[in-house]
Amino acid sequence: MKSRGTYFDGQSSTCRQVNLRLGKTQLTIIGEQLELQLLITDLRLSDALGNVNRSIYLPGGGQCEIRNPAFAAALQKKWAGGVSSAGCIVLKPA
Repeated sequence: MKSRGTYFDGQSSTCRQVNLRLGKTQLTIIGEQLELQLLITDLRLSDALGNVNRSIYLPGGGQCEIRNPAFAAALQKKWAGGVSSAGCIVLKPA
């Protein structure tokens, strides 16, 4: 499954428009001068709140905002999750 999003590296206020691809065990984020392959088990997904963008929290402090609720649902469905104390869904293998 594919979607578009906005990537923040966690080091600066610069944002980049990116393409996301959800694989079996990885999330790939591709943008200008950027390609990340991350294990889904290393990610956190913000809770759904109305029509607000969802955030995928990345290792190292980065994050990616997504506007596609179907993509967020597919990510959440692929993995059984529990809720962390930060109010985020912690993605773990089912």
